[in-house]
Amino acid sequence: SQGARLAHLIALCHASDPTNRFPGLRYIIFVAGYMAPDPTDFDKICTNMPLSKLDLPSLHVWGINDPLISPQQSREVSEKYVNPQIHEHDGKHFVPMKADNVNVYEDFVTRVMSQQDSTSVSSVAGKTMPDEETAQMQQDEVEALCAIYPEEFKLLSVQLDEDSYEHPICYEIAIVKDDDGGIWPPKPVALRVECPPTYPLEAVPNLSLSHENNVFEFSSSQTNALLEVMHMAATAELGNPSILACIYAAREYFESGAMELHASPEPVDSHDAISDKNENIAKGDDDSNKNAENYLLKPSPAERIHHCNLEGLAIAESILKPNRRYNGAQQEPNESDDQEKIMLAGKGGSWKFCIGLVGKPSAGKSTFFNAATCFARQRGGGDESADNHGIGGATMAPHPFTTIDPNVGFCLVPAPLGLCPEENLSSSLNFGSTHGRDWKGRRLLPVMLKDVAGLVPGAYQGRGRGNKFLNDLTDADVLIHVMDASGTADTEGNTVGYTEDGIKAGAGSHPLNDLNWIRNELIEWVYTNLMFKWDTIKRRGKDKLSGMFSGYGQNEKVQRDILHGVEKFLEEKEHRDRALAKLDEWDEGDVHRLVSAFLGVRFPM
Repeated sequence: SQGARLAHLIALCHASDPTNRFPGLRYIIFVAGYMAPDPTDFDKICTNMPLSKLDLPSLHVWGINDPLISPQQSREVSEKYVNPQIHEHDGKHFVPMKADNVNVYEDFVTRVMSQQDSTSVSSVAGKTMPDEETAQMQQDEVEALCAIYPEEFKLLSVQLDEDSYEHPICYEIAIVKDDDGGIWPPKPVALRVECPPTYPLEAVPNLSLSHENNVFEFSSSQTNALLEVMHMAATAELGNPSILACIYAAREYFESGAMELHASPEPVDSHDAISDKNENIAKGDDDSNKNAENYLLKPSPAERIHHCNLEGLAIAESILKPNRRYNGAQQEPNESDDQEKIMLAGKGGSWKFCIGLVGKPSAGKSTFFNAATCFARQRGGGDESADNHGIGGATMAPHPFTTIDPNVGFCLVPAPLGLCPEENLSSSLNFGSTHGRDWKGRRLLPVMLKDVAGLVPGAYQGRGRGNKFLNDLTDADVLIHVMDASGTADTEGNTVGYTEDGIKAGAGSHPLNDLNWIRNELIEWVYTNLMFKWDTIKRRGKDKLSGMFSGYGQNEKVQRDILHGVEKFLEEKEHRDRALAKLDEWDEGDVHRLVSAFLGVRFPM
């Protein structure tokens, strides 16, 4: 309470002069914070306090039954910070110290301290400034948004002159209701934006909401859900300006009626839920989500869901088979075939092929990555770090979650038969190759390799690296499942030990079991995302269902092919005519079949 109030004043002092006042301040954890009038002459001491929210990592902890400081008082403090993390507990006026609570604190501190200062920014007058290219991109976006939303746009930071702004650039845009569709808060809601120095090339914008609705009109769980939706939209556009996408995502959230799904004024603590279910998830018998989904979908037994997943794989194979690359035994492709293949790639213009490495922790993904990208690990001129790993390589260690952030590198692979243009020429002319050729004369092509953190059972519900891991895969074109063929580690990546007599102490995970549950994690990841908006999907039909898959980096034509393949399967095998027009008749198995087919096409493994 009083300590949290003092911490907020310290944060204000730091923001007014980061170089001289608490220069080492990295984050603040508030417990039962509250707002109060500033001390006498405080504005004279801190003469340069920011007008916008404080851009300092913050964790806000409060008890929903606190008799001294109400949750609303603590929430007011959190609203003074950009992207605050909130942790509510069911106790009173104390610091909760149960294992689940401590995990929240530890995760917060670890995440904040692991963030490294970007090398592409410079410090000016105690502020971190964007480079010239980034500053111009931010300015261009502000001017475009002002032109698109002249009445809704409001600049919060200072415009120095016609061509420059004080950094960080801050503004807000009112999210206006155009019609009577959906569910909206009774009072207007505005999206507030602060541009980090590396946005949009390397970072997403800091987003928050500004409104005058009380917690019963627009609860904290609804606020957090909307912010998460916009954050996902911004992440999908990383590298490009994303505020327009965030606004569209916010409008979709309200228009789809998603507020009703988060109507509870008190958000559920995911750490508590995850902790209680860890053992069941690892065994594959967790059904808590099914109960919440039954009101949206007809339930299906586990046997049907498993069978539908296999049918989805067969549908994916039938879609991919006609579009395989031509080889020497097949006819030559014509121009329209080539255009079809380009469309199937889901990209436009120059296409950089990306392979994602997946698997449980400690399966050998980083080892494979280092071996495949050997030249990428020599960027430091052959120098080695203290742990004898080449500079630029992925860290390798015999324990789970050695990899946290993705490792990205390039490897060279021979071009598939039928891909090189000179194969269609009968002459013996020698053609150059930018990256050389293999021992058979095949062109070597650069392929991006992405090594992500290990996947554990229940990742789609947040376990391990959770959705962070899954979202890291969205730009991959194909997946390689790196498996622990020895079976000497469990599903968590922990190595099974041996007794002094050489007897295995514990049970490892069978490689075939790993193959099954890892693919199931990917299916449940997409399935859960669909369930979040299934009520809207049922009302809007096939077009909305197709649009739900666009966020995974797949183009519209392939989405249509997948939906057509599933509908054709249902017509031929189950005699269900126009099944996509009758989504209200679908059950859990039908949706799993669709998701399995989509993943089989989108992420061949």
